[in-house]
Amino acid sequence: MKLLQELAQLSTWAPSQGDQLKLYNLAMSGLAREEARQQFEISDKHFNVLYKKLKDQMANGVLHNSLKHLTRVQRIQFSIRKQYESSMILIQTGKKTSGIPLTRATIRKAEKYGLYQICLDLSRELRRYYGTVEIDKKLYRHYAAKQAFYKKQLECELAAEEVFFDLGFHYNTGLPVDEFEGKIKHLFTLRSESHRFHYMRFLSQVLLHQIKRREPAMIATCHDALGYFEGLTDQPYAYRFSFLYRLVVVYLAHQQYSLAESAINRTLDVPPFGRHNWQIIMLHRALLGFHSGKPAIALDTYRKAMKLPKKFRAKLVEERWQIIRAYLELYDIETPGTWRLRKFLNSMPTLSSDKSGQHVNVVILELLHLLKAKKFESYRYRCERVEAYISAHLKGKGLDRYICFLRLLHCVVRGGFQKEAVSEKGAKYLQTLQTTSPRVGADVREVEVVPFEGLWEMALGWL
Repeated sequence: MKLLQELAQLSTWAPSQGDQLKLYNLAMSGLAREEARQQFEISDKHFNVLYKKLKDQMANGVLHNSLKHLTRVQRIQFSIRKQYESSMILIQTGKKTSGIPLTRATIRKAEKYGLYQICLDLSRELRRYYGTVEIDKKLYRHYAAKQAFYKKQLECELAAEEVFFDLGFHYNTGLPVDEFEGKIKHLFTLRSESHRFHYMRFLSQVLLHQIKRREPAMIATCHDALGYFEGLTDQPYAYRFSFLYRLVVVYLAHQQYSLAESAINRTLDVPPFGRHNWQIIMLHRALLGFHSGKPAIALDTYRKAMKLPKKFRAKLVEERWQIIRAYLELYDIETPGTWRLRKFLNSMPTLSSDKSGQHVNVVILELLHLLKAKKFESYRYRCERVEAYISAHLKGKGLDRYICFLRLLHCVVRGGFQKEAVSEKGAKYLQTLQTTSPRVGADVREVEVVPFEGLWEMALGWL
């Protein structure tokens, strides 16, 4: 049913009556497929046929979408792809009067926007046409040379993509990555006019530096990539955004807050205002405020994000902003509207589908808000579940700082809610925190929104 929800965001077609309309409305209301099936007095086979017909018609409607939600370059690229389909139909059905000019125009436009697969297919068709149908030596040789050029560009693109995809696979599956040093060096010896090739080779090098924890080399490569792409026009904004985003993350992780702020300001100008990537950078701006000890920046960022129309605020991003708001409530600053802990906890998913329990930041926030409100009995009761939560959901996942901080919060109970006793009980855990660095990233459900050392100082202040 999620598939139907996604198609509905792009499709120009929607049912107007009958069982298809009923199924469509059930999908939009968030029902699971099995729950929706129970609403129909038909067999499983007939329900599956109904679902498939609805899905196919909505998928066809995507092709007729105005694509207004896309960036300018994306809209142009999709229009070129539609033009490509029309060209192929016309030229292969012998409609040369209209097909040949359209094909030539499509090749020129596709080359400008780096769509070399389209260029290769169409130049091959024109080479065939001028070599076997309307014989023209000059045009035949012209499109033969073009075909060879486009083939080389695609070969370079594929080589760079293969290295990047394989490197990502090796990293995510724990396989060794040493062999990629030579492969990436080889990419930098290739000559290509494809901007996508250069994007993938820079991205591969950045990823390898990231895996090897060579931050200075990673930063230098990001700057090299930006130096290449910032002088280009009519290219996807992702080419610049990818490297600016990585600079933001690494500067935040290494507490270089002035550099992080500069990178964030540069990055916010790249994606379209209000879109997903813009919100991801705004989340990092909120993290910058918390980590640099300036919660006013986080509050300003939250207010700006909440002014966005709801159509831009996807569910996952909305959850992350709720966590930002919950942390803001721990500070003695004026926040917009009213906020209630119980409402916040009820709004956050427990991820019961994969039995992973609540997000760790939700667990931490509940304890901190109970402590701030001096609801000590409720705090004591929640702390009884901390070790079970750690064993079930945190151990062996590289979340040692989270484990340490949760045990630090448990020391509040062990110290009888007395400041001096609590400080003494938690001294060893605090020392461990002070020798490690926090995780920083866009998914604020799973990263350190506020450095735990600062939260601990706040917790002691409430005792």
